[in-house]
Amino acid sequence: MDEAEKFLAEHPDAIILDTRAPREFEAGHLPNAQNYNLTEDDKYKEVLATITDKTKWYLVHSAVGHYRTVRALEYFEANGFEHAVAIDGGYNAWAAAGKPTVK
Repeated sequence: MDEAEKFLAEHPDAIILDTRAPREFEAGHLPNAQNYNLTEDDKYKEVLATITDKTKWYLVHSAVGHYRTVRALEYFEANGFEHAVAIDGGYNAWAAAGKPTVK
């Protein structure tokens, strides 16, 4: 978790992408996070296609850092994004570590 915090300190303009469903996001999220719902298998590429700046830094997470996070990272890699990393353990690990969240 400290790695994600360090990443955000080193890249204050990073875009935080929360890939959970809107109801999960509303229950709590990282400060300044943007919600990109990647829960639907047939629509996640459409959702990610709205992100067009391939030079920015992105910090991606889902609830536990598995399926939706991997899906987003694979999309970014396949589409030439330069800087995308994930929060190890996702939002749940971040919140459990007592890191800042917003409701």
